Amino acid sequence: MSVRLRRLANDWEELKRYAADQDRVLIRNTAGAPPEKYQIEYRIRGLEMKGGEVVERSSHLVEIVLPLEYPTMEPKCRMLTPVFHPNISPQVICHTDHWAAGESLVDVVVRIGEMISYQNYNIKSPRNGEAARWAESNMSRFPIDPAGLSWVRTQTEEGPPGPSDETTDVPEAGPSPAQDFACANCGAKGPATSFYECSKHHVVCPDCVLTCDGCGKRLCVLCSFSQCTSCKTVLCDECAVFCPSCGRPSCKAHRSECPACRTATCPDAPAASEPPGPSERGRPAGEAASPSSPPASCGKCGNVIEYWNAGFCPRCGTKLL
Repeated sequence: MSVRLRRLANDWEELKRYAADQDRVLIRNTAGAPPEKYQIEYRIRGLEMKGGEVVERSSHLVEIVLPLEYPTMEPKCRMLTPVFHPNISPQVICHTDHWAAGESLVDVVVRIGEMISYQNYNIKSPRNGEAARWAESNMSRFPIDPAGLSWVRTQTEEGPPGPSDETTDVPEAGPSPAQDFACANCGAKGPATSFYECSKHHVVCPDCVLTCDGCGKRLCVLCSFSQCTSCKTVLCDECAVFCPSCGRPSCKAHRSECPACRTATCPDAPAASEPPGPSERGRPAGEAASPSSPPASCGKCGNVIEYWNAGFCPRCGTKLL
C-alpha cells in the first residue's frame, strides 16, 4: 500500500472514532476506499446571510477533498450550505495559513467547526470582506457556539515513542523487540528494526521516510520541508531557495527564474559556481537543463497553480483535473 493510501486509511479510522465520541459532527457521505472525499455535517450554531440580515443557522454541510498531493498539500474544503464568516468564501474554506503534513484529517474537521461557530476567525486576512467588517463590529457576540469540538487522542502501548523516551533511538538493524512500533504518520505497525527516526525525531515506517535531494538529510512526511516548484524534488529548509517575490521554493538547478511569477533572479540563491544540485547530477557534459514549462492558471479566477498535478485551485476551489 502506498504512503498516501496508508495515510488515507489512518485518517478514515481516526475520523470514525472521533465522530463516534460526540454527536455534533457526523460523517454524511464518503467517496473512495479508503475515502478521499467526505461530506461532514456540523450540528453547531453558526451564521448565514438571509434576506439581508445575519441570522443563526444550526446545521452546516462541508465537503472535504484530499488531493493527490495530500498530506504534502492541504485538504481542499468548501461549504455546501450557506455560511457567513470572514475566512470562508462560497468555494473555499481558508482553514489554515501554514499547512503541516503532520496535521490529521480530524484536526481539519475540528478547525472548520471552530470557524463556523466563530471560535476561530481572522478579520485581517478575509475572504469575505462583508463578513469581516460585520465581525469587527460584533466581537462581543463571539463565539456563536462555545461547544468544545477538540479530541484528545488516546496513547496506546503500541504507539510510537516520544522524543524523550528511552526507545527514541530506533536501530536500523538488530534483533526485533517483542513490542511493535506504530508509524507516527500512517499508523503502520511493525518491529523496531523496520522503523526509522528522522532528523526531527519522528519515528516512521520506510514508506513515510523522505530524503532531502540537496544534502541527503533524512526527513519524513511529518517534517517541515519544501518541494521545488519546477521539478518537485524534496528539499529541507536549509537547501530550499525561496523566491523573494512570491516566496515559492526552488532547488539549485531551477534557481535562476521562478516558474510561478517569472522573477528573473533570486538574490538569496547560491552562486552559480557552486556544485550542481541533485536534479543536475548525471546530466551529460554540455547538456543544458530543460526549460521549465509555463505555470498553469485557474480558468475561473486566473490564479497561478503552484503544483502541476493539483486537483483544485487553492484560491477559489475550482476543479482543475
